[in-house]
Amino acid sequence: MVLFWEMPKKAGSLGADDVVGSRSVKVVTGDEDVILVTDLFDADAYPAEDLLWLYSERWGIEEVFQKVTEVFGLQRLIGGTPQACIFQFAFCLLLYNMIQVVRGHIAEGQERDPEEISTERLFDDVERQLIAWNVMFEPQVTIHYFQRLPDADALQARLRALLRSAWSDTWLKSPPQERHGKTPRKRTRSHNSVYRIFQAHCRRKTRQTSRAP
Repeated sequence: MVLFWEMPKKAGSLGADDVVGSRSVKVVTGDEDVILVTDLFDADAYPAEDLLWLYSERWGIEEVFQKVTEVFGLQRLIGGTPQACIFQFAFCLLLYNMIQVVRGHIAEGQERDPEEISTERLFDDVERQLIAWNVMFEPQVTIHYFQRLPDADALQARLRALLRSAWSDTWLKSPPQERHGKTPRKRTRSHNSVYRIFQAHCRRKTRQTSRAP
């Protein structure tokens, strides 16, 4: 891997020199089309390899946020209060963790890499089964069924036994699509921040209120 430190070709800072809060920076460049801007100038204390590794780990977190937003419907908020936003986000993270556990057991039973299995497609089937359960059984039946919960070891063994033979070809991720031609695509965001989602929610509420008689 060829790594090197370099100063930006023009100003070595973010922000004009005469602006309060401007920061001196330099650039770390790797061999995977990654360019990292940092204000950590001490290359001995902060080696380029370590900074690039840390950024790649951070990108994994960004991918989790993207999947949580897209798969579990976080594009639309259930409420506009901080409590509602935190509850919805925490619940979506819980769903994400549960689906990862299910995906891991299925991959183990099929001797596959978990990354081959689509989280979104797997959750679609899980969601349909949960809806079917809710339609077929009254809430009291569900409460009684789960009244006695197994410990962690028993639950893991139960999941392994149930999911060992569970499989559907629809759970496989689609292969990467080849792009044909050179027509530029319109750039769109792959996922939203909570702030942008909240602002869109407020704008919808404002429009609905203005249309009300």
